[in-house]
Amino acid sequence: MKVIFFRLEKKGVNFLLSKIRHDKKKNYDASLPIHKDVLPHVFSILATLKLSNTEKIKSILWNEIKTKIEIRCNALDIEYAFFLEREGFERQRIIRVEAEAKTLELDFSKEPGFISNGESKVSADEDWNNKMRPLATMLSTFLNSISSQKMDSRLDASFALSVNEFADRIDKISI
Repeated sequence: MKVIFFRLEKKGVNFLLSKIRHDKKKNYDASLPIHKDVLPHVFSILATLKLSNTEKIKSILWNEIKTKIEIRCNALDIEYAFFLEREGFERQRIIRVEAEAKTLELDFSKEPGFISNGESKVSADEDWNNKMRPLATMLSTFLNSISSQKMDSRLDASFALSVNEFADRIDKISI
């Protein structure tokens, strides 16, 4: 049985709910629960890895002030554990895949990140410095879809709706 772990933490720098990244002050909307803020990114990664969306939520654990959530769920024969945190000690973005014989880890806490298997470690993207960043790529794809009048499948709203449905299920269970 496979186990997928996601640990996504956003480091808070002060009480104004901001952080410094790339020498710029960043803020987040504290009225938006962390699972609704971060899960769209997690599900995009799952889709990129061609992994199934989660089907059954097994457990949800919040801390008292709702800045940390642990979500355990499964899809087919894959178990997922999502650890999401705001105001964490340090910014972490780690995906760990545990299979019967081997564990692989993608740590992109600092982009482009590294992939390791416990024995060796390689860059997650050797060509990172020569490519557009993710946001620029997304905007370019959007504009190209408009100008060519051909919709890119990555812009299909049904994906976003499925992520929102999952987040809504978390809300219903958490009440």
